[in-house]
Amino acid sequence: MKRVTQIVLISFFASLLGSCETKQPKKEVSEEKPISTSQIFKKTIDSLTVLIRKDPQNDTYFSERSNAYFLLQNLDSAINDIEIANRLAPDKMGYLLRRADMEIMRGQVVMAKTALTKIIQRYPTHLEANLKLANLYMITEEYIMSRNILNMIIKSEENNTQALLMRAMVSDLEGDSKSAIEDLMKVVTIDPKFYEAQNYLGLLYSNEREDIAIDFFSNAINLRPHDIEPRYNLGMYYQETGREQQALNQYFAILNEIDSLALDPLFNIGYIYQDIGQQADAIKYFEKAAKYYPYEARIFYRLGLSYQLSGDKENAIKYYDKTLEIEPNFDLAFDALEKLTRK
Repeated sequence: MKRVTQIVLISFFASLLGSCETKQPKKEVSEEKPISTSQIFKKTIDSLTVLIRKDPQNDTYFSERSNAYFLLQNLDSAINDIEIANRLAPDKMGYLLRRADMEIMRGQVVMAKTALTKIIQRYPTHLEANLKLANLYMITEEYIMSRNILNMIIKSEENNTQALLMRAMVSDLEGDSKSAIEDLMKVVTIDPKFYEAQNYLGLLYSNEREDIAIDFFSNAINLRPHDIEPRYNLGMYYQETGREQQALNQYFAILNEIDSLALDPLFNIGYIYQDIGQQADAIKYFEKAAKYYPYEARIFYRLGLSYQLSGDKENAIKYYDKTLEIEPNFDLAFDALEKLTRK
């Protein structure tokens, strides 16, 4: 079974695309040769390059060309232009924020920290820069540094739900689930519709095997009924606490209402049927999973096991062999195959 054990850290970069929108030239209507999106961005870059040559001190032109490069996924050129824009207009902190976002996207955490630190040195209480820097410290496991920034934010804005959520994450990563829960409870008290906090509380309480987890997962499902994650988490909690039918209900809801080919629900349905001795049903769902996920060794191992439990030695050997073909170091399959072939 696959357990959701890692909380995804807050992403502050989702709005970057929106902030990088560029005024684009009107497209010529042409049924024969439609203009692609990449062609539009390239034309935008060409137009801005002409303007930059005429007015090389205009930071806005460099900023807009950076946006166009970004949308073309040319991060190096996008960063180069935003650096120039920042040098031309050092008072515009938005340029440094965008530089930090793009550095993170290309994995340059140190460069991102440098850009954010420059903002904070000039504007110590800059909220967005401090939140992003705290997030980076969390990613690099510098938890004390992250907590110090978050404590400062919460001291001045006690109802800042983002800072409270992040501090809960830091506490959880440090192994202090009690403090994490306290901060998350503050978040949902301030904003009951904060999905991430509701789902996170469900995970923390599920780790403690407390049924209040069901309430928080249910809240998260109500907030995002078309998301797989909270339903899957609730299904896992039911499964891990021996309530197989309730778990199956959640997994079937995912397949019927959200994604009919979702791997983990398919696999877990097979796992439950295997566990309760309904091997024909287990094989049905493992085979469906195997059809769409042919490189998942665990599926083929479970198929082999179900066939073995059904007394079908030939198919058991076949699927254990397939498991080892995909993942040669799959010890359970190796041991099972060795026992079967010795008989």
